[in-house]
Amino acid sequence: MRPVGAKGKKYGFDYLAANNCDHRHAAVTYYENEKGPIHVEEWSPTMETDLALRFIERHCRRAASRSEAAPPFCLVMSWG
Repeated sequence: MRPVGAKGKKYGFDYLAANNCDHRHAAVTYYENEKGPIHVEEWSPTMETDLALRFIERHCRRAASRSEAAPPFCLVMSWG
């Protein structure tokens, strides 16, 4: 599975992280934007939650560095 479409498009998303779902939850392969496959020896819900928190923190820091309110965003997660 390669979640990033042709020519690096992320299906209209600014940020995309996707798990190569094979139902092995202790050792995970995922893709983050154009990077991957990335292999992680970690429980997949923990890794997915860490990626989501990192996205939120980066989003808020970027806005704070420009002294403005963070623009709204949509974050979709599916553990499982």
